[in-house]
Amino acid sequence: MNTWRRRRVHRRRRLVRRQDRPGSRPGPRRRVSKADAAKRLALAFAEPLEGSCERQELGGALQRPEVSGSIPVRSMREAPARAGLLKTRPHRLVTAGVPPCRQEAIGSIPSQAQRTAVDLDRTRFAAEAAAILPRVLWVAEPFTREAERLLRAPGHFQWSTVTLLALVVYVYSVEVERRNWSAILAGVAFWLMDWFNELLNALVLHFNGQAALWTVTGSSSFVILIGLTIEISLFFAINGVVYVKLLPPDRRTRIIGIPNRWAIALALSLVSVGVELLLHELGVFHWHYWWWNAASFPVIVVFGYLTFYIVASVVYDAPSRSRQLAIVSGLALLDLVGGLLFGPALGWI
Repeated sequence: MNTWRRRRVHRRRRLVRRQDRPGSRPGPRRRVSKADAAKRLALAFAEPLEGSCERQELGGALQRPEVSGSIPVRSMREAPARAGLLKTRPHRLVTAGVPPCRQEAIGSIPSQAQRTAVDLDRTRFAAEAAAILPRVLWVAEPFTREAERLLRAPGHFQWSTVTLLALVVYVYSVEVERRNWSAILAGVAFWLMDWFNELLNALVLHFNGQAALWTVTGSSSFVILIGLTIEISLFFAINGVVYVKLLPPDRRTRIIGIPNRWAIALALSLVSVGVELLLHELGVFHWHYWWWNAASFPVIVVFGYLTFYIVASVVYDAPSRSRQLAIVSGLALLDLVGGLLFGPALGWI
C-alpha cells in the first residue's frame, strides 16, 4: 500500500472515531440514485414558498444555524460551490447557510450528468416563459373579458330563443314542401360560411390575447364563440334563404348596370353592416382594430358579408345537384374539423 492510500485510510478511521463521540456530527449519508440526488439538490436550494413548512422565520429572515466546521458563505446560492460540490466523489455535504428543513433534502453531490439535466430543465423553463410572455404583456380589453365571462356560460337561457328556432324550422320546412332544394342548400352554405368566419375570429383572439375582430356582449341565451351568439347563428341560418328568394330567375338580369346576384348581395351586405353599426353604438357589438372598424366598414362589407352571399349564389346557381352538395359538404367538413381541432382538442377557442 503506497503512502497516499495509507493516509486516506487513516483519515477515514479518525473520522469514524470522531463520529462515535457524543455530540459529534452525523456520518456520511447513504448513497442515493442520481435522479433522487438531483431532485433533492434542486429542492434544497429552491426559493422557499410563502406559508410552507420550509419557511422558518426568525426576525424576518430564514434561520441559519451555525454548524461546526461549516464554511461561511455569502448566500445560499453560493453554498454548493463553497462546500465543494464540484468534486466527483461522494462525501457529506457541508450545509452552511442552508435552513434545517432543507438539510434533509440533500443526499449526495450531483454528477456532471445531473448538473446537465438541471441546466436543461432551466433552459426548457426559460423557453416556455418566453413563449407565454407576449400573451402576458398584452392586456385584454374590458369587453373581451366580459365576453369571455359569458362564453358558453350556463344560466342565461331566454325563451325568445325557442321562438327564433321555430322560425328557422318554419322557413326551411316551407322550402322542403316546395322541393326547393337549391334554396335550402344555399341557405346552409351561407350559414356554414358564417361559422368559418367565426372560427377565424376566435383564433385572432387566441393568438393576440387582446381582442377579436368583433366581440359580442350583452344579454344572450348562449354565447357560442367570442363573436357568435345563438341568436346570431339562427339569424344567419335564415339570411341565406332570404337572399336567394330575392334573386331574379334570370342570372343575366342587371340592376343599375350590375349583375343582379352581385347587386342584391352588395345591398344586403350594406344593410347588415348598418345593423352592426347600430349594435356597436348600443355597446353590445365591439370592434377594436382600426382596419376592422366603423371607419373601415367597406372591409367589413366585403369580408364580413359579401363573400357569404356570393357563395350562396354560387351554390344556388350550380348546374347540378352533385355540385351543390360538394360545395356544402366541403364547407361543413372544414367547419367541423376546425371546430373540433381548435375547440375540444386544443382549447384555443
